[in-house]
Amino acid sequence: MKKLWATHSYTILLIVVSCLSTLFLSLKSDIKEEEYVKVTIEVGDTVWEYAEQYSKNSHLSKKQFVNWVLTKNDLSDKHLYPGDELILPIKNISKEANTELASAIGE
Repeated sequence: MKKLWATHSYTILLIVVSCLSTLFLSLKSDIKEEEYVKVTIEVGDTVWEYAEQYSKNSHLSKKQFVNWVLTKNDLSDKHLYPGDELILPIKNISKEANTELASAIGE
């Protein structure tokens, strides 16, 4: 075992650090859905419309808002389907505020 450690210690450490870093980053990047506003898609809705309407409520530009929504909601084909739910990069303040935002959207 000492011989293995002596000859491959850097490799072993690199593998361990890589695994731990990957684990840490994957846990950190998970969205806590309860922290963000969730909306239900209706016919004709687009991500760009949501960005135009709500980017001022987030710290993102319209383009960043769209990219965030596409990435975090796994929308690789950029198509929205009625009835699906989207998480928007708007902090969920309270259930009352979320209800008000949902009614403003038209849910």
